[in-house]
Amino acid sequence: MDDFNLAHELERKFRAFGYHPPVDSDDFRRSPVSAITDGLQHLEGIGALSHEEFTEHLQNFKWEDRPLAKALEDDEAKESIEALLRNLDFWKDRYLNKLEEKILVKSQRYDIKKALQWVLIAVVIALVIFIGYDAYLWWGEIQLYAVAISFAIFCPVALICRLIYLWMRSHELVITDKRVYGKTAFGRRVDLPIDSVSAIGTKWMKGIAVSTSSGKVSFLLIKNRDEIHKCVSDLLIERQSKRFAEPVVVQTASQSNADELKKYKELLDSGVISQEEFDAKKKQLLGL
Repeated sequence: MDDFNLAHELERKFRAFGYHPPVDSDDFRRSPVSAITDGLQHLEGIGALSHEEFTEHLQNFKWEDRPLAKALEDDEAKESIEALLRNLDFWKDRYLNKLEEKILVKSQRYDIKKALQWVLIAVVIALVIFIGYDAYLWWGEIQLYAVAISFAIFCPVALICRLIYLWMRSHELVITDKRVYGKTAFGRRVDLPIDSVSAIGTKWMKGIAVSTSSGKVSFLLIKNRDEIHKCVSDLLIERQSKRFAEPVVVQTASQSNADELKKYKELLDSGVISQEEFDAKKKQLLGL
């Protein structure tokens, strides 16, 4: 594909998201890196890309910004553009599917930051009391060892609180009629189609555990845990009910046809209808 057709293909794929991007085919031909960057920023702005995805994919376009015809002579640049074309198709399908989704419930989080701040304040107050009491025992003189002990206690506690905050701060969960998605520990993104979910349960620290064939994903510190648990349970029950209902309908229809055919065979044997009439009815019932 030459630079002219490739530029038009890039413009077409960016426009497929239903919005007019801030760049056109001429921009892609003149300065592809700048145009692609503006296009990706546009997709992030409309919600087709997360900020993490935008940052990650932008790393593929660090080569020198030059006209598209020149860029295609470079294998690295050519591979980056081809990968972008494939990704645009994937992002478009995901985005359009997302627009059709119905959000059923979102998680409500506890203010973990404030809770940890109160923990640190309590530790500081306790250490100040310890240093003050030790100074009282030494006739008002603050001892260096008491300060060192307090410092040795406070630093690990502060570090642990920081790690807990980083671990807990990003937990969020959204349930739609098509998928379960959100963030778990340290901001790790999770996106599970509802059909892949096999079970849901509760766990400690007001947590939700979502099970799939590949493992279990946990979301912690969710205020409305019971509401989310009930919502997903209802979706799983509804899915299971549909699976059991389908074969019953087929079996009932098949049994009804068989009974009807048996009746017409009896009429044929008794001479009420002819062989031609029986054959015609048989074809109708069997769908031949």
